[in-house]
Amino acid sequence: MRHTISNNIVHLVPSEKEAHLIQKSHDAYQVYSVIQRFTQGRTKNQKRPAGDNCPILYAMKGRDELTILQEDVNLLYEYAKNLIQNHFQSHFPYDALILLPSSCNIAVKIGEIINLLYGTLIIKDSFLKKTVSEVKDDLYTMLRKNEISRATFSSLLSNLKDENNDDLVTIKVISMKNRSYVKPFKFSNDSNFKSSLEELSSVLIIDDIMSSGASINCAIHLLKGQYMNIAQVDVLTLFSSLD
Repeated sequence: MRHTISNNIVHLVPSEKEAHLIQKSHDAYQVYSVIQRFTQGRTKNQKRPAGDNCPILYAMKGRDELTILQEDVNLLYEYAKNLIQNHFQSHFPYDALILLPSSCNIAVKIGEIINLLYGTLIIKDSFLKKTVSEVKDDLYTMLRKNEISRATFSSLLSNLKDENNDDLVTIKVISMKNRSYVKPFKFSNDSNFKSSLEELSSVLIIDDIMSSGASINCAIHLLKGQYMNIAQVDVLTLFSSLD
């Protein structure tokens, strides 16, 4: 699946080649992705292009003044459905889908597709995004415990200096080198999902994009630390990490 941009509108261009879910190994988990992203080469002085390395996602979120037609969005989800169905065939090996919080409904849409195909349980509200203030508190705790250096701590606070303490943290404002130190999620207080998680042995986390992996690693760490019954946690994203 390729794309073009004309008058700030992103258009999808279906490929004639047979496509498959992209599968990559990340430490102890697998990541499946629908759309492969590629690094856009540019010189140091070149301006970042609209949509950066993922114009389709920027358009779906209405960022960088990019837009996308609903018919192309429908085409994208149909493409995702076909790849998921072709990959897993009649056997879907996960007990439940865990949707990560996002500013758009991509994870919800992908979850609904899988639910329609396989009847898999969807868990929407297991995680909440932390506020900027909560992330700063985490960083002060890590500094006291000597888990981060003073230089890294200062760099992280600098990343967050223009953010309102009461706002939900956005991982995008954190420089790439610092993202592994930020834990953007916490468990929800909703008791309904907790009883569901206690009965599961394998889950698939759904997110819109695989970037630095900080958000996904945080979610996996929380799940495996709290629920010893969950032996397998893998990930499915609409957009892959960069190649």
